[in-house]
Amino acid sequence: TRWNEFEESYNQFNAWLKEAEGFLRADLDPKNTLEDKKKQWDHFQNYLEEVLSHQGTLDRVNEKAQALLATNADAKTSHAITQLTTRYQGVVSMAKDIVKNLELHCDNHAGYKQAYTDFEEWLAGTKHKLGNVHDSSGTKDDVGSKLNQIMELQAAMDQGHNLLRSLLECSERTLPNTSPRGCQIIKQETEKAKTQYENLLTDVSQAKRGLESALSQWGDFDRTYDQFLGWIMDLETKLRSDPEARVDLPEKRSSLEKFKAIQADILAHRDALNKLEDKASHLKDSRPIALVRELNSRYQQLHDSAKDMTLRLDDIVRGHEEYRKAYISCLDWLANNRHKLQRLSDYTGDRQALQDRLQQLKDFKGEMKQGADMVNNATQLGERVCMSTAPRGQEAIHKEIQNLKDDWNTFASSVNEMEANLERCIGNWMEMDDEYDRFIQWMGQME
Repeated sequence: TRWNEFEESYNQFNAWLKEAEGFLRADLDPKNTLEDKKKQWDHFQNYLEEVLSHQGTLDRVNEKAQALLATNADAKTSHAITQLTTRYQGVVSMAKDIVKNLELHCDNHAGYKQAYTDFEEWLAGTKHKLGNVHDSSGTKDDVGSKLNQIMELQAAMDQGHNLLRSLLECSERTLPNTSPRGCQIIKQETEKAKTQYENLLTDVSQAKRGLESALSQWGDFDRTYDQFLGWIMDLETKLRSDPEARVDLPEKRSSLEKFKAIQADILAHRDALNKLEDKASHLKDSRPIALVRELNSRYQQLHDSAKDMTLRLDDIVRGHEEYRKAYISCLDWLANNRHKLQRLSDYTGDRQALQDRLQQLKDFKGEMKQGADMVNNATQLGERVCMSTAPRGQEAIHKEIQNLKDDWNTFASSVNEMEANLERCIGNWMEMDDEYDRFIQWMGQME
């Protein structure tokens, strides 16, 4: 009876043990997802508990064997129970190893998923930050601030690289214990992650270059703007007040040439202003355009002021030149006519010669109106020139005009005096001729 009980319990346990050994030795079916792997792990944990629960059954089989051996020391029975115990321990060890391996598989897959989530979160956050600063619009300070943030993002790309490397390492640990379908998904995810990282790296580099270019354009604009503003302020100071009245014609000509040079300089800066407008148009901010528009208005005012001043000085110079021409013409007329008058100042000769000279002198007096008009014109022009001439120059012009008038009066007096002398000489001739005629008549009568 004891033998039958032992044999029955032995066979039952042995049959279960064979089934357990077959089950545990069978190849594990790799799973696609972490959830499937956890279910597989849970299943084998439950199976391990089932295996461990058979320890009591083995103990009962062992008790029956010991009771049997107490009455009949059979080596076969002892060997069988020892072998059964060893096999059971092997099944327990095998089940524990499988559970441990499945736990490691789950941990690896969970680590991969966490690494993928960490990388995706970092990628999304970095893209969001890049989206806020990649645009080169705004002020120079805005662009500089964005560039600093871009450089911080570029430095933070190392963190993303580390996350990507961790993701790839986790995928390498996960792939060997994942089904082909699951491996394909993981490989697609890792390839996508690498592409996204490389694209983000490119986007960050391009954004940095764009902001560096924009900051360089801002610096170029600021330098050009400051130079042009300094030039325009300097000219505004020069043109703010009227130029001082000059003493003489050379000084007035010099002042005119100075303002012509200023006007030419203003015209030459038109190209610089156009370039500044072009630089402002490339900046993604409305303020530079407004600044250049204001400069353009001030430039146009400068241009108009310089043009008006140049025209006014040109009129002043031409007025002074006209006066000088009229003044010199008067002097030439006086000089020429003095010489002509000198030829008529001969009081010698007969009565007819004197009468011819007197007639020439009377004809000349008819021409003196031209000289008088010339003197009057020069006087008027001189007075007009004095209005745009410095006091010392006015004094010189007034002196010239007065001298010219004096010379004219002297000349006119000389003509009148010469006419009176010729008329007196002719009168003397006429008296002598009358006396001669009376004497001849008396002589005739006496004869």
